[in-house]
Amino acid sequence: MLGAATARNLADHGIRAVVSSRKDADSVGAQLRSYSDLIEVAQVDLLDADTLAQLFRQHGFDGMVIAVHTHQHALTRDKNNEIYPFTLNMLETARKCGVLLVAYGCSIASYGGLVPPY
Repeated sequence: MLGAATARNLADHGIRAVVSSRKDADSVGAQLRSYSDLIEVAQVDLLDADTLAQLFRQHGFDGMVIAVHTHQHALTRDKNNEIYPFTLNMLETARKCGVLLVAYGCSIASYGGLVPPY
């Protein structure tokens, strides 16, 4: 998991990280919380622009890492299409909130085993 590895690396270098999760009970989130006090896991609906903006204002982000995965061997294009709206929402919210540094990593183009057209 790219996001979890990034959060751990930031914490190892003394940088606070806020990781978003759409799930209540998230085993990766629990592991991250126990890894470092510098890592916070926030449950947030990335499709809800108001909630997302509130998260950005609450933490005063100056940089953002988007590490999105889309089921590397997705069975359908629809599963991957879920990623587009919240990726764009996060980028737009970052722009509106003055975030100047964005790193984007994603497996959105990994369609292992699917027959074209994707």
